[in-house]
Amino acid sequence: MKTEKISEIAYKRSVLKKVTDKTEGIKVGVDASYIKLEDVTAVMSSNFILSWFKGAEEFYVQKSINEIYVAGGTPKYLQLEITIPEEFPEKQLGRIVRNFNESAQMHSLQIMQCKTYISDITEPMVHINVLGIAEKTWSTSDIKPGMEVVMAGTIAIGATSIMTKKYLNQIKEKFNAKFVDDCLEISDFTDVKPIMDAVLESDGKNVSYTEEQGEQARCDGKSIKVKYCGKEHCKFAHCVGDRGVFSSAWELASAIDKGIRIELEKIPVWQETVEIAELFDYNPYLVDGTGAVLFVTENGTGLAALLNDNGFYANVIGKITDGNDRVVVHGDERRFLEPPRHNQLEEVFQKYK
Repeated sequence: MKTEKISEIAYKRSVLKKVTDKTEGIKVGVDASYIKLEDVTAVMSSNFILSWFKGAEEFYVQKSINEIYVAGGTPKYLQLEITIPEEFPEKQLGRIVRNFNESAQMHSLQIMQCKTYISDITEPMVHINVLGIAEKTWSTSDIKPGMEVVMAGTIAIGATSIMTKKYLNQIKEKFNAKFVDDCLEISDFTDVKPIMDAVLESDGKNVSYTEEQGEQARCDGKSIKVKYCGKEHCKFAHCVGDRGVFSSAWELASAIDKGIRIELEKIPVWQETVEIAELFDYNPYLVDGTGAVLFVTENGTGLAALLNDNGFYANVIGKITDGNDRVVVHGDERRFLEPPRHNQLEEVFQKYK
């Protein structure tokens, strides 16, 4: 059974156009919705388990709370809606709920609701909502052409984590034990909270530019120090989602209603993600990137340096442009990004059952 998000065109035509009061959260490419109450701003994210694999419950809870963190919030509550097939073993349902409960405890979430239904389906379907409190809120109206796009983390973190757990035996047959251990450890990098803490708590922190960090960093061949304040200089953040960094760049452009220019060679890459992608024949730029974040900022080199200083892979990968063109550049080659279409991992799961 095919289960994935509808296309952006279908979403705009059949969902967005039918909603009268269009809040920020309903826009394409916005990770979470803000709810302004009397004395606090709540923030809510929503996800759906699209594929089952070992650790799926924790993975999708992590994905959901990432969206809260990237929206400038702290996750507090978890709501679950579980639909199971007819004749689904009660022990398996209990195992699913127990796994969600363990994940909630790990992330200090309180399960506020867990509705369970039976339907004529072939495998369980779970809708996950996470509610949090927002300390910082983003506004797409703050984005201007010329601002820079910084990527923290690398491509295909989520996909590599999923594939390693799901096809561990095949990977062990191909690679040595050290490489397999490195792949298993990649799941530790699906949490974006440390990245967001480094950015939003950087209130005027000194960071050093180096020659290797680009032309903007150069000052007579020497490094220079500047102050980078995340709350002031960082204007927007967006999770790299289940259809990869290219689709997430497209979604970012849709959210801010601007163009975007991405330089392919600047996108951070881990060798493990490339090797696993080659083994299972998928494009690492078009699969789940849970754990990576795209930032829009006035000072991309400063943000990248700040993140590097805190131990994170980060680089300036592009710019916001006037108009609506969304392009990726590789040397002299220039091609247009395409709207998010499908989840490549679903095809892999069908091929390697």
